[in-house]
Amino acid sequence: MIVSGGNANVATNFIATGDSSVGALGANCNFLIVSNGGVAAFGGKLAIPLVTATNAYGNYALVTGPGSLLRIATHSMGSAPSNGTQNVTSNNGMTVVNGGVVTNIGNLTFQGYQTYLNIASNGAYYFPISSTFKIGCQGIGPGTNDSYCGINVSANGLLDVGIANVSVGINSNGNICNFITNSGGILQFAQTAPTIAVGSNGLTGASANGNNITITNGTLSFRNVNNASVYCNQGAYRWGSSTTSGGPITYLGTNNTFMLNGINSGCTNNSGLPANQSYTFSAGYNSTNWAGLVMVNGTASRPTMYTNGFVTIESTGWATFSNGYAVVASNVTCAGTMNIANSTVTFGSNLVLQSGFTLNVSSNSTTPTVINVVKDLDLSSASSGTINTTGLLQNNPAQVTLCTVSGSILGSPGNWTVTGPLGYKYVASASGNSLILQQVPSGLMVLIK
Repeated sequence: MIVSGGNANVATNFIATGDSSVGALGANCNFLIVSNGGVAAFGGKLAIPLVTATNAYGNYALVTGPGSLLRIATHSMGSAPSNGTQNVTSNNGMTVVNGGVVTNIGNLTFQGYQTYLNIASNGAYYFPISSTFKIGCQGIGPGTNDSYCGINVSANGLLDVGIANVSVGINSNGNICNFITNSGGILQFAQTAPTIAVGSNGLTGASANGNNITITNGTLSFRNVNNASVYCNQGAYRWGSSTTSGGPITYLGTNNTFMLNGINSGCTNNSGLPANQSYTFSAGYNSTNWAGLVMVNGTASRPTMYTNGFVTIESTGWATFSNGYAVVASNVTCAGTMNIANSTVTFGSNLVLQSGFTLNVSSNSTTPTVINVVKDLDLSSASSGTINTTGLLQNNPAQVTLCTVSGSILGSPGNWTVTGPLGYKYVASASGNSLILQQVPSGLMVLIK
């Protein structure tokens, strides 16, 4: 079945009130495609294939394109025959890509062999309410193991688990090699200490019997929660469960990112996590040290907040503030990269720029970027640096106020490289309680020539 918003020959909206399936007993290569802004809604369970099917292969759903939406009351993929016979379904699954969105207000169950969910290229899968999230946990007897079932999140895809309880490979019958893999994508929770269980046959550890959750150069995000701790993946503070030791998530690579999405604040002694949230963001350490900090989607009345600790951004680290209001309450020291886009960012104490820093600032016509420093702006150690601006200088290309400072500006801009729209060159200078950028006239003359 195809549901498409851009094709007059197919349905643009589809609604099913009862249970539905893509594939059944002995059925192969059936499909559901939602594309081009089409909307499909299933009021009952959507099964890919029918949960009791055998000999069903290659059945799938595809949700692709901006505005394309699949809404599900509950969701199962793969099958578990009720008679306890060998499960012989394989390669059934779903792909969500190119801005497509799936919302599931019920449970998610993966079972069978090589059952998959791929989320990539700004695709998103959401669990908005409390639910059960099981991958490879359904084997009901000898010979009915669930194996190689899992979720791949990549290329800025988003898996929003919400407040669901997550289980991967938990079963006494030896389920093996089931997984959640986040490689360059976003794994997001709406609670500060999720219940996550990984393992099989009573084994412990994040890779028990090949079952695993891994983040490789990806993002761990917290959506609209208070007391999210930057130390949630560190040593004794790592999340745990009765079936894991050392934490249920394995971190690989050196470019993993910690994200606060929406209404958040730093930890204030939640579940034994440290109240002091001082942290150094850098790719120069190990895989469990966050290389980047991202703060997005705060509002003027309830901004995204990082509290209770200093923030240090080393030369290989970064921080990104985007699409909203953000507050970093304590001192910020930056020798790395800071990206500020379409946002109002308030540094609640001192902002210290150090040599080698890069500041990328952009805004659009409806959301100007504003930078405020509540105490001092310290430039005394910033003999070199780079500032790139896009959109910010359009209203007054000759001069712009980059940030306002309520305290003092210490030191002065060094030998900085400052570039504006269309390649215009600027120089930075301190003027009263503001850091301003002024266009270099010769740059404009050369461009016109």
